[in-house]
Amino acid sequence: MYSTDFVTGKEIAMTLRISKALAYRLIARGDIPSIRFGRTVRVNREALDNFIKNKSSAQIETQLSTGSAKQLNTRQTKASPNK
Repeated sequence: MYSTDFVTGKEIAMTLRISKALAYRLIARGDIPSIRFGRTVRVNREALDNFIKNKSSAQIETQLSTGSAKQLNTRQTKASPNK
């Protein structure tokens, strides 16, 4: 059975405490499954709940940054002189 409870990008941003731009980027990348109604994008509440269960906010930020936290630490270690 399908749920008919849908949320907007703005509501996702408020729920996850992220910017609207980041919410729409997650939708555009397919990280959060969505449905289009003309120019309007909606996300099924169950799909959002599943996304939240499977991801932590740290993972979201790591995925969207240009380099992962591990890569950043490696770069800093290589840049610092040996002691």
